[in-house]
Amino acid sequence: MNIGIYGGAFDPPHLSHVWAVGYALSVGGFDKVLVVPCLNHAFGKQMTRFEDREEMCLQAFSIYGDRVQVSDVEYEIQSRYTSELMDHLIKTRPGDKFSLIIGEDEWAVFHKWHDYESLLKKVGVLVVGREGFRPELVQTTSRPALPNISSSQIREEIRQTGLAVFARFRVPQEVLLYIKNHKLYGACG
Repeated sequence: MNIGIYGGAFDPPHLSHVWAVGYALSVGGFDKVLVVPCLNHAFGKQMTRFEDREEMCLQAFSIYGDRVQVSDVEYEIQSRYTSELMDHLIKTRPGDKFSLIIGEDEWAVFHKWHDYESLLKKVGVLVVGREGFRPELVQTTSRPALPNISSSQIREEIRQTGLAVFARFRVPQEVLLYIKNHKLYGACG
């Protein structure tokens, strides 16, 4: 199988995350996309509990049916780096071909990723455009850009407003309900 790997904090998953997967399924030739919430952030960023982020991903990406699977593999293997995750997947699924799905902003700093040179020898990369990103920083072909939606901005808005007045236009409804019901990020019930 040709499998796309879309990892991230997903804290919370928002519409640009969902649309990036749709874009990857449409142009990447993938049989399946694995959405992989990270267990630990490589740069030490504090995140919401893994179980909450995983459940929000299940809600957000359910629209793609069985073509997208939310995977807890990072939790299972306790990996810290994408290279560890990919080594595990390559070892346990030797017949499959893998490609990372990453945003243009991450591609610009890919050289800072742990063991990035080895990673590029093992997997492909599909870069997804991001609105507002300075394309002169990255040598890429022309591609549509997804809206520049930020999970950190959504979290801050929820902290400030208690109910995320504008988040409803940037977060899938099911995810917003989960945030509200579980009072994440200071949301009011």
